[in-house]
Formats: sequence, structure tokens, C-alpha cells
Amino acid sequence: MLAQISTEWTVRETLDACQQAVSVFIFLKTDCVGCRLERFCTLEEVGRYYEIPVETLLASFRDFVPSTSPKE
Repeated sequence: MLAQISTEWTVRETLDACQQAVSVFIFLKTDCVGCRLERFCTLEEVGRYYEIPVETLLASFRDFVPSTSPKE
């Protein structure tokens, strides 16, 4: 089961937690991977910017990413 990915995680935290998160950002057609703002943008902000409902964004991570938690 996937640990709770929070909409408060930044893109960088999400990518650090699991490299397979790259697939989600690509699948959703975002430009987040490699963006110089990935250390600052939260998943909530990504959803808002790309007009992706938060539920859809989080469901995509559950579908693509195995169980993980953010690295401290």
C-alpha cells in the first residue's frame, strides 16, 4: 500500500521519495521534471497550475508508484 503522498510535498520531495514518480509527471503532461522550481512547487500547486484535480493527481501516483514514504 502506498504511503500517504501529501499535496504539501514538493515535486522534488516526491521525486526523491520514488524515481518512478517521473512517470506520473510525464503521463500527466507536466513540465515538472527538471523544472528549476521543482524544489518549491507543491503537488497542490502543480494540480492548480495544470488544472488537474488533486484527487486525479494523487490517484495517478497510487497507480504508478509503489509503496514509499518521503526521505527526511
